[in-house]
Amino acid sequence: MPDPFRHAQSLLSQLGNPGFAEASVDAALRKLRPRTPKPESVLLGKLAWEGKLTAVAYLVARGADSNHLSGFTDGADLVPPLANALTSTVARPSEKLQIVKTLLAAGADPNLAFACAHPRDDKKSFRSGTVLDYALAAVVAELRVGKQYDADSQRHARSMLQSYRQTLPLLLDAGATVNATAKSRLKKLVVAPTKHPAFRLAAWTKKALALALRQKGRRDAIHTLCEEYLANPAAIPHREWAKVVKTAIDQSPTFKQVSQATYGTSVSYTDDEGWLCQAWDSYLVLDLLFELLAQQPAFQNPSWSALVSHALEVRRKYDALDQTTEAVEALFSQPWARSHPDYKALRKLEKKTRG
Repeated sequence: MPDPFRHAQSLLSQLGNPGFAEASVDAALRKLRPRTPKPESVLLGKLAWEGKLTAVAYLVARGADSNHLSGFTDGADLVPPLANALTSTVARPSEKLQIVKTLLAAGADPNLAFACAHPRDDKKSFRSGTVLDYALAAVVAELRVGKQYDADSQRHARSMLQSYRQTLPLLLDAGATVNATAKSRLKKLVVAPTKHPAFRLAAWTKKALALALRQKGRRDAIHTLCEEYLANPAAIPHREWAKVVKTAIDQSPTFKQVSQATYGTSVSYTDDEGWLCQAWDSYLVLDLLFELLAQQPAFQNPSWSALVSHALEVRRKYDALDQTTEAVEALFSQPWARSHPDYKALRKLEKKTRG
């Protein structure tokens, strides 16, 4: 029989799914109350960390304490739900923003003081302070992620920093106290723009193509290509831009190519019984290109629609359907994409190439 708390947490995670009734969650919580008078409060932080907005709203409506200290996993530091929501590495940015709003509306205190364990080998980690201090300690860690890290670490840090730029102003509006350290860290967060190198036509084209064709560390190379060159607004109107993007799209390796180099024998993605299929997303590059094409400046290039079409058409060839789903949906959700005359045709192609 599953642990009652884990069972209740699992049921809460399913709230909002079609056909899933709240009655099963109500029953699971009733079973917890004999040993835990307020299980809603204990579970609130866990669901806030998971990014389950419907579950958070459900628990708050049933009287969960928005300032109850709990951990998102067994053994984790005990922090308030607001701190879990702000620093979650698994919640989507849009969910995180709404959860922070929900918790603040329910009375979450941005000035609530608490303490966490402090490892001796990490002198700059959070020891004690408010929710804002806790979040800003996490901001400092993300700001340290530079070009010495791999592509996915850089993407994750960029996404986290963007979420902090959206959510931390809500704490300030709610009356969060800003001490000297917090003021300094807020300044670093706000003034940390993405820097593009000076754009020189010939040098850019040559280096961009060289990066796109690099064989070793291909994913990191394509990430650098997108971040430093292809996302540069000065580069997008150039006649070579679409050519380089298409070249980058075609650099996603096939599973058989990588399995041959890794195992010494060629196997398909569906037939693989080794570790490669589990780590396949670290070899692909298509999701990086979809993220590039989702940016508004890229939309202005006249070849935008053709590039999106090409990227959609080759997903199956590179066994990248599951790994690109989130990036593709993010692209189609952009207002500038929805306004494109080819939007319906591209959506139809997306469904066709997925099925």
